Amino acid sequence: MKIAVLLTCFNRRDLTLACLSALYNAELPKGFELVVFLVDDGSTDDTADSIRINFPQVNIIEGTGSLFWNGGMRLAWQAALKIKPDFYLWVNDDSNLYSDAISRLLKTYQGLIERNETVGAILGSMVDPKTKVLTYGGRTKCSKINPVKIGPVVEPSVLPKQCNFINGNLILIPQNTVDKIGILSEEFTHSMGDFDYGLRAQKVGLNCWVAPGVYGECELNSIEGSWQDKALPLEIRVNKMKSITQLPPLKEWACFIKRHGGNKWPLLYIDALIRDKAPRFWLFAKRKL
Repeated sequence: MKIAVLLTCFNRRDLTLACLSALYNAELPKGFELVVFLVDDGSTDDTADSIRINFPQVNIIEGTGSLFWNGGMRLAWQAALKIKPDFYLWVNDDSNLYSDAISRLLKTYQGLIERNETVGAILGSMVDPKTKVLTYGGRTKCSKINPVKIGPVVEPSVLPKQCNFINGNLILIPQNTVDKIGILSEEFTHSMGDFDYGLRAQKVGLNCWVAPGVYGECELNSIEGSWQDKALPLEIRVNKMKSITQLPPLKEWACFIKRHGGNKWPLLYIDALIRDKAPRFWLFAKRKL
């Protein structure tokens, strides 16, 4: 059985190589094979050449330099569709996977199928390498008023737990999900694609599950130097809010809330419009100053 591993990278050569090393040293159940599809989106640190030397079996796809996370993962996924695998595995290249991570995800999948549960995606939770505090995984809705208000990372248990939102750091997706909803949406460039995919799966009756335990280590993106960093001058923070890696552009956020915001989406759009047109006031209103 084939597992198509999907990654996208940009100028993180050492992290990318470490991630690939963990993948190829992973413990797999008998009869399973990994086929890696990696998009190098215009790296200038010799990432692609280093991969060719150290991991010649990796299928490298050259990006345009402007794909970002969602665009890169879509391109990798489109290439992987051609081999008709049984599963797809999303992996962020800054995630250090434990050696038994993939085998435990597959075991969780089999257990859920035996219980006649529907499976759209299975998530492996990540912890900080130093503090071991949860950083990424599944999340639940945390507001009865706002359908897209995202709660904290779900604490994994000894049994699988359902979640609403999925962080794309480590996710196992069966072919059945792709048959029903396709791949990541082309409407998104960087962020929101993973959340959108999980919500789309649930709309067709495929649940998203947080697998038991922890599956690897990944540092949480720091707010230092970001639009949320109150130590920065206001003007710099406002400029950073315009970056596609910081906040989703208005058009993309509008698509997300129209799909998943229910009858509250017009109010959510007004909030986003204020953020876009009057960012200083928005920061003040959100008590972010």
